[in-house]
Amino acid sequence: MELEPNNTFNTATFTGVGQGFNFYASYGNYIGPGDDDYFYLYAPKAGDTISINTSGRGSYADDVDTTITLFNAYYTQVGFDDDSGINRNSSLTYIAPAAGYYYFDVAGYNGNTGNYDITVNLTPNLTT
Repeated sequence: MELEPNNTFNTATFTGVGQGFNFYASYGNYIGPGDDDYFYLYAPKAGDTISINTSGRGSYADDVDTTITLFNAYYTQVGFDDDSGINRNSSLTYIAPAAGYYYFDVAGYNGNTGNYDITVNLTPNLTT
């Protein structure tokens, strides 16, 4: 579960991905009015693949319409998704061009509020 406050880059929740873990799941998150949930991970090598997915919570499979915005270590947007997942869920895949920290923001589309789960996967680049 997310730890509030996590609505800025400086208060982002660390997923542990890339520093000992290649998978992270957080269940029972909630987006309230005007809320954004920030998380971050570490890509150890250029070419690592980052995958971030949201899903509805429990019996609320379509509880909130989410968006995911991905940022590099300099807080520059490098990816965005709205509705590539099942129903109104978001699904973003990004190949990191450089090693470093990456931040992502989960928000409700157009002010949507509700419950969601999130999964993050890091697939290491094994070619170099």
